[in-house]
Amino acid sequence: MSFHVLFETSLPHSARPYRLVEDGNHGVDWANDFLDAQKMRGLSLCTLRAYAYDLLYLARWFQAASVELSGLNQSMLLDYIRFQMNHQPQPAAQTVNHRISVTHCLYRFHHGSEIPPRAHSPEPGYTRPSPFGYGRTRRVLRALRVKIPRRPPASSCRRQRLNIMRLLSSNL
Repeated sequence: MSFHVLFETSLPHSARPYRLVEDGNHGVDWANDFLDAQKMRGLSLCTLRAYAYDLLYLARWFQAASVELSGLNQSMLLDYIRFQMNHQPQPAAQTVNHRISVTHCLYRFHHGSEIPPRAHSPEPGYTRPSPFGYGRTRRVLRALRVKIPRRPPASSCRRQRLNIMRLLSSNL
C-alpha cells in the first residue's frame, strides 16, 4: 500500500484542495479531516500543500513502523526523526522540525491534548513562575527539535562595504 497527495481543482472553494490518499484513491480520514480544518482556518494553498506533504511522510512512517496516531508518544517521535534522517537525500533540519510541529498539531486536533511523554523516563522540562507571581508554578516541557546549523554570513564585495560605510557616516 502506498500513499500520495492529490490536488483537486474541481472542488468547491470551501473544500480542501489537497487530499492524502492510499492505493485506489481511498482517502486517509485522519489526515484529510485535519486538512479540512486547516482549510476552514483560512490557511493559504501553499501552507495546505506543505501540511499535506508533511502528513504524507507521517503516514508512510505509520505504515512502516506499524504505529497509530492514538498510540503516539515522545519516544516514538524520536523514532520518526530517525526514520526521516535515514532517507536519502536527508531532509534539512528545518523540514524535520516542521514535520514534528505538524505532528503535534495533528495529535492536538484529534485528541485535544499534547503528545504524552515517554513511557519509561520522565520528560525533560523546567518550572516557570505563573504570570505576575500569582498562583502555582507551571511545568514547561521542552520541545523536541533538531538543531538547525548556522549559516556563515554572506561575503560582500568591497564596493558594497564602502557604500554601507558611506551611508552610515552620512547619517551621523
